[in-house]
Amino acid sequence: MAFKGIFSCHALGILRNIVRCIHFTQNHLIIVLIGARPDGSSALSVVWYKPLNPETKTLFEQSFTRLAGGRKIEPSVLKSGARCIQVPRAAGGIAWFDFKDLCDTPKGAADYIAIAASFHTIFVANIPQMTSSHNEMARRFITLIDVLYEQKVKLIASASVDPKDLYLPSLEDADVVEPSASSANKNQKEGAFYAEKDEEFAFARTVSRLSHMQSLDYLSAPWTSPGKDFICYLERTRLQEGDVQRIWDRYNVDADSRLSRSELKLMMEDLTEIKCGHRNVPQVCLKTIPHCIFSAFHL
Repeated sequence: MAFKGIFSCHALGILRNIVRCIHFTQNHLIIVLIGARPDGSSALSVVWYKPLNPETKTLFEQSFTRLAGGRKIEPSVLKSGARCIQVPRAAGGIAWFDFKDLCDTPKGAADYIAIAASFHTIFVANIPQMTSSHNEMARRFITLIDVLYEQKVKLIASASVDPKDLYLPSLEDADVVEPSASSANKNQKEGAFYAEKDEEFAFARTVSRLSHMQSLDYLSAPWTSPGKDFICYLERTRLQEGDVQRIWDRYNVDADSRLSRSELKLMMEDLTEIKCGHRNVPQVCLKTIPHCIFSAFHL
């Protein structure tokens, strides 16, 4: 009975708040499109925009607006431990960043994991061609792509060149975007040659992954299974309209118009693991799960 009490107080409380939030959105706010994940074969037909010029900038902006659909576009903030990650633009499960926001500021794998756990599609604008002067940015970019790739997050980017030409350490810096003071490698003399070789080797994997991320196979693959990290993030924040949409996207595994009983059960299992250290949901709690919840768009 103690287990039931813990679960009811915490896990079921969170679930009920989520359901109330969805119902409130349906009944009291402008109807929003909840949970319409992008179709990999159509909505994401172009995912790499180059070169960086006014024409591609316009097309890139239009792609974000089109994919956002009727969702409200606004800034957001994510929590990564004690740190806050500023999201310049977010629309449900879709987010927009400038390359320098992600790779020219002190960020690590934990930050990128928080982003990948919160958004199924990431727009990254203005990716420059990088040389040996940009080694720190290149390392962060490698880590970013590794995280997005493992989480099956869709990447839509605008860049100066094709992925295979993004990192050329032997290239002169004259025509390349200058790194900021925080990311410039000021002590390159000792061991620079070996460091560059290491980065080139690692970036070769990144190029391969970027190529696969543009394929229909990758674009049509589902976002990775929901995990407790996402729920932990929600526990530390007040739910906003965009959070509700991200909850829907996160657990709507088959991307249809409803959260089924099995999808809601998956959410309950995540909550149980957070509070109790295992995923065994008591039968008495399973009986409280509704048959399904429909999205506002289809009501």
